Amino acid sequence: MASAHFGWSFPRNKLLFMRIEAVAVSIVAVLIFFVAIAQTNLLIALSSTLGFVLLYTIVSFIILNIRKPHEEYRVKSGNLHIIRKTRYSQKSAKIPLKRVKKHKFDKLFLGGYVLAGNKRHSLFFNTISELKKFEKEIKKHMKS
Repeated sequence: MASAHFGWSFPRNKLLFMRIEAVAVSIVAVLIFFVAIAQTNLLIALSSTLGFVLLYTIVSFIILNIRKPHEEYRVKSGNLHIIRKTRYSQKSAKIPLKRVKKHKFDKLFLGGYVLAGNKRHSLFFNTISELKKFEKEIKKHMKS
C-alpha cells in the first residue's frame, strides 16, 4: 500500500486571529457594546467597543511577535510528525497513525485533535482542503 507524503505549516500566512478567536472577540465586543449602551450613550458605547477591539488586537500582535509560534505537520510512512516551535522552545512528536484511538476535526474553525495512547495532540489547519486530506488519511489508517 502506498503511503501518503504530505504536510502543512501553521500559520501559513500572517494570521492575526484564528477563526475561533475572531468569533470569541466579536461576541465579547458585542456584549461590551450592549452593556455600555444600556448604561451610557451611543458614542461612549462605540468608543468602548472600539477601544476593546483595538487593545485586544495590539496585545495579540505584540505577543504573536514575541513568541513567534509556528507548527509543522507531516504525514509520512504511516506516522504523523508534529513540530511545534516558538522563539524559545521546540517540541516534536511522532505519532503512528495506527495507534490513533479517536480523532475529531472542526471544519468551521479549522482545528481538531487526535488521541493516541493517553495523549491528546491538537492540530490546526489553514484550509479546509488540508483538513479533509488529513482526515481521509487518518480514516484509512484507522480502518486497516
